[in-house]
Amino acid sequence: LTLHRLLEQLTRRQREVVALYEIDGLSAEEVAGILDISAAGVRSLARDARRRLAEEHARKTREELP
Repeated sequence: LTLHRLLEQLTRRQREVVALYEIDGLSAEEVAGILDISAAGVRSLARDARRRLAEEHARKTREELP
């Protein structure tokens, strides 16, 4: 199970937020300016993406168990 495959489960906007906010470490305000959305929207997308990634990871891990 790779991070790339997990990221494919996210929407394009969620992937953008993950890349800029979570990986590159930009502030919510900086990401908001780049993506032309609110800072609250950035935080919401990041939260939803983290939740989706955790759920997908757990599901894939269960599927790989014998």
